[in-house]
Amino acid sequence: MTPWLIFVGLVIGTIQPHEPESLPPLRSVDGPWTIEEIWSGYDPRKEPLEAETIKEWEDGEIVCRIVRFRVGIFKGKKSLVGGLLAFPRGASGLPGLVQVHGGGQSANLNAATTNSRRGYACLSLNWGGNRLNDGQYRPLWENPVTDWGAVDATHPPQRDPVNHFAVLTPNEFTLDAFESPRNSAWLLVAIAVRRALTFLEQLPQVDGGKLGVYGHSMGAKLTVMVAAVDERVKAAVPSCGGISDYPSEPHFENSKYCRRLNCPVLFLAPVNDFYGRVDDLNQAAAALPDSSFRFVCAPNLDHRDKPDHFVCGPLWFDAQLRGMDALPRTPAVVLDLDSPRRVPRMKITVDESRPIRSADVYFTQQTRDPKNTNPYWHWVPASRVGNGWEAELPLWTLDRPLRAYANVTYELGQSISGAGYYYGLYTSDAFTLSSPLQNASVERLGDSGVMASDLPSRVIEPFEAGWQRGWYVFNENGSWPYRTNRVRDPKWAAPPGAKLVLEVQSPVDGRLVLAFDQFAAECQLAGGSDWQVITLACSDFHDAVDRPLDDWTTVSEFIIADKLSLKSGDTTRMVGADWTGDLPRFRQLRWEP
Repeated sequence: MTPWLIFVGLVIGTIQPHEPESLPPLRSVDGPWTIEEIWSGYDPRKEPLEAETIKEWEDGEIVCRIVRFRVGIFKGKKSLVGGLLAFPRGASGLPGLVQVHGGGQSANLNAATTNSRRGYACLSLNWGGNRLNDGQYRPLWENPVTDWGAVDATHPPQRDPVNHFAVLTPNEFTLDAFESPRNSAWLLVAIAVRRALTFLEQLPQVDGGKLGVYGHSMGAKLTVMVAAVDERVKAAVPSCGGISDYPSEPHFENSKYCRRLNCPVLFLAPVNDFYGRVDDLNQAAAALPDSSFRFVCAPNLDHRDKPDHFVCGPLWFDAQLRGMDALPRTPAVVLDLDSPRRVPRMKITVDESRPIRSADVYFTQQTRDPKNTNPYWHWVPASRVGNGWEAELPLWTLDRPLRAYANVTYELGQSISGAGYYYGLYTSDAFTLSSPLQNASVERLGDSGVMASDLPSRVIEPFEAGWQRGWYVFNENGSWPYRTNRVRDPKWAAPPGAKLVLEVQSPVDGRLVLAFDQFAAECQLAGGSDWQVITLACSDFHDAVDRPLDDWTTVSEFIIADKLSLKSGDTTRMVGADWTGDLPRFRQLRWEP
């Protein structure tokens, strides 16, 4: 053989064929456009995972790993996604969970380890491309573990100048050279979540027939998308998302995916959430049998939750994946407008298979206003009447519709700890399940003969037993600052020229911060047993650049805190200081002339 032929043979022998694309190239703008067409022929098990462990260590009985695996081949290059994996040392046959973070977040060690301590293998997926962190938002690994290759499905987009979670127009980072649903980053991340299921089911520690998915915000939408098309998902928990449609998410409408759900789903949906609107909740669960879903709706919260709501996720997975006690049935409710007292009543039928701590009703006649301000949901404790529970709902007008629902809180018996939406640790000794939302239109209220019986009040909050139910906190352990949007409700509207008055008893010296939205006032407290009266005018509240509050009627949220960070444009100012010692007590928050 001549040298030339030998050279050609050697070259041909070393040529490696290109791996096929994970999604075959399209040649036409004619498709795919439906869910069935988009996912037709895709097999998340088909390609090799090429999984690798970047780092491994142990935390007590828990094995922790930084891992990475292949999502697919897109435009001739590999896409790799990383994450944090945790599982009990020496275990086998474990149920597996994929945790899907929200927009701008990252994988988190708290999510993985809190689940693994309860008997799961958990993969916290780092689809967004941000740094891994250790549960306290300290960097856990300096180098990026997620590399989308020729495409970009990070959030916010880190290389692609276009947000392809919102548009389908082509550019150098999209799969197709024309407008196509395959150009959406939603599709790429959903593929990554499905590949994460493949990663879990191939682990020797995991029972591949017991897989669950959960996620918050954008992660909730991805949870619903994957649970709707991947039969390996045996239980799902979307929180604050996945139930409402938005024009900015073309061809990946949540309602279409919800109609395809075929596994048990627990919906965590705070009633004021901006992304997963509570009004869409009933429709989201319409395709599921009654026994296959539960609602958990925290009152007055937007994109956050409380420990007795968080904990329902772990309980749901325990029931569906580990065969443990089922959650009680969804509370059944009837909105009765035919009351002899002409006041609407909520009648509640409660599953009493577990000890009940309370039954509560929340209702509002407000909706989000053009400034996206949240409504206030009034709290009414329900009382036992015969074999059920009832509560009256006093209305302040017949010119606005009524929305109402019930929460039933059960004793846990033994406290459960976990990681919340933003990975702060919580512990709860109770859990709360919600009823479907009930609605009464203005026409229905008028035809029913009910009356408007509620009256305006200058006492915003008397701080009587149960007062915290009309307030909320932004941390998982339930401690202050206390916040409420009851100041937006017409019942507690400020009279013209009024001053705000609060009575405080503080066991220690300290500074108390009172705030309306981004306007705050600092008040010096003297420790002791005496009640101190704080009186403030509208002009006593200042923002980060020291501008006074002009008008009570513009406020939406009131805050009682030890310290707050105020922001106005690019300026940030801290007011108050960390509180030391027992917290103060309050009474009679009110308006005075």
